[in-house]
Amino acid sequence: MPANTLWDFEFLVEYSENDVWKHPPANEHFHQVYEIYYLVKNEVNYFIGNRSIIIKEGSVVIVPPNVIHTTRSLNNYKRKRYLIYIPETFISDFLYDEPDLLKRLEIDPFVIKPSYRQHVEKMFFNLLSEFQNKNSSIVMQKSLLGELLVTLYRLSLDDKTSTLSADFNKSPKQILALTNYINSNYNQDITLTSLSKEFFLHPAYISRLFKKQLNINFSNYLKSVRIKEATILIKNSSLDISEIAERTGFATAGAFTRAFKSSTGVTPLQYRKIYK
Repeated sequence: MPANTLWDFEFLVEYSENDVWKHPPANEHFHQVYEIYYLVKNEVNYFIGNRSIIIKEGSVVIVPPNVIHTTRSLNNYKRKRYLIYIPETFISDFLYDEPDLLKRLEIDPFVIKPSYRQHVEKMFFNLLSEFQNKNSSIVMQKSLLGELLVTLYRLSLDDKTSTLSADFNKSPKQILALTNYINSNYNQDITLTSLSKEFFLHPAYISRLFKKQLNINFSNYLKSVRIKEATILIKNSSLDISEIAERTGFATAGAFTRAFKSSTGVTPLQYRKIYK
């Protein structure tokens, strides 16, 4: 998760080459906003939720809120990509007429047909230029974003557009079983040893599996799942911090507070105050 909570609240558009970011993410992170990832050049290993896939240039990935994800370059060549963070409230005006637009888009990543890419990349560029303009208009930002979302949706339905859905679920069965177990039992005392007993696998093998298949450290993945669930409880319940810590698998309220602040940049109490 980023070292601040900017992505939880604000609309943001960025373009990067070779992993140089204004707001660099952690290896694995989540946020309260939608994310649109468009890969202009190169290929990456994209991990989302508990699935992993290799995506190539021209690919579009839309990540819903509160889903853990990360990417990893597969070679030393420059990776060029656009990234957009969208609070649902930012586009609530035109979602009134298209309420399921983002939800329809988030089902599977897809590859835009080469003949359409120049047009799509021009739309990303125009939105970025407007966002970076010191005299930028919110109305124009929303207009350009709406045009982009509708275009992406239409292209995702084009039978000539290549979809990745057939390959998207081909993560190794073992890592899928492990991540599904963690996502269902994050409030328990989960360790490499306990997973070893549950799945009859050596602890060192499980550790290597996370790094090799997902490029994620096991303990960091577990912490990310717990922090993600904690943010939901903080926002949507009146439970005190110690009870939230217990319900999300942390040994003490102090350990929870330290982990939460290292992940979000604020304490649980500060986070609740912000959302209030």
